[in-house]
Amino acid sequence: MDTIKCVICCEELDKYPCYSQKKCNHKFHTHCIVTWYRAGNYFCPCCNNNKYHFGSRLLYFQREICDRRVLNLKNEKNLNKKTKQILDDLEKIKIQIKENKKNRISKKYIKENNLSYKETLDYRKNNLNECYKLYTKQTNKFKQIMNETTKPIIDVSIVDLT
Repeated sequence: MDTIKCVICCEELDKYPCYSQKKCNHKFHTHCIVTWYRAGNYFCPCCNNNKYHFGSRLLYFQREICDRRVLNLKNEKNLNKKTKQILDDLEKIKIQIKENKKNRISKKYIKENNLSYKETLDYRKNNLNECYKLYTKQTNKFKQIMNETTKPIIDVSIVDLT
């Protein structure tokens, strides 16, 4: 039986986390397509479809790599106190972001408190500012996590992520 392979590294797709292009549905290993985009290729390696927005895609990949690093650290047994604290802070921030999203979209709150147009704008502005602060905190924690040493996530011999 033939297995589906990543066209970039020619390894089986089920070995590592995969990413599917939204417009053409071609699948690649996440780390392979990150390397592909970092090399300046703004098109699909299979069909040369160049209708992709590189900036948002790269942010998505960076976030996915950070999430994988967090998962990898959570599975390690001998973590130092600093790393444990960073992981705990990240969990708290995630909870706060979820709560903030609920509040930001809360038309119910606006109706219950009979807010005027100006008060509604102020309410939403404050929620967005709070959300921005939370995402900034999360980004800083991710930066700290990326500086922590872990076991290798990807076999370096397959793809160079520099």
